[in-house]
Amino acid sequence: MRVFPSASSSVITRADGSVMQTRHRNIERNGRVLLHGVAYTPDAEGSIVPRAVGARPAAPLATTPPPDDSDFLNGALMVLVSGDDCLLCSDGLQIGAFRHYVHQLSRTAGFPPATQRFDFTAVANRDNIKELIESGVQEVA
Repeated sequence: MRVFPSASSSVITRADGSVMQTRHRNIERNGRVLLHGVAYTPDAEGSIVPRAVGARPAAPLATTPPPDDSDFLNGALMVLVSGDDCLLCSDGLQIGAFRHYVHQLSRTAGFPPATQRFDFTAVANRDNIKELIESGVQEVA
C-alpha cells in the first residue's frame, strides 16, 4: 500500500464496471496494516423502499440516482493484516472480491507475479466454537 499514496490511486475497476477502492488505511511501524475498502458502481441507481404511511399502501420498490458527487455503496470491508494473518470483516463483499482486489493492486504496482500467489483460508476460533456448542447450538458447519 505504500505504492498507492492516495485513495484515488487505489481504484480497481472490475469487468462489470464496479469499482473497489481503499478509502482509508493505516500502516503501523510494526508492519500491521488496517484497510477500509469500499465497492461501488459509478453513477448506478440504487434501490429504495417507499414507506407505507397511514392507510396508504406501500408503493412498489423503485430505484433512484445517486446524489451529485456520490455513488451508492455496494459493499465495504475492514481488513487487519499482521504478518501472515488477515482478519476481514465485510458488509456485502465476499473474501474473493478482496482477493481479486489485492491481486489487481499488485499488478498495477508492478509487483512480480509471485506476489499474487496467495489465498485466504478461514481459521475457526476453537474457543468460540466450544462456547457456541455449550450454549446449545446444534451444529457448527
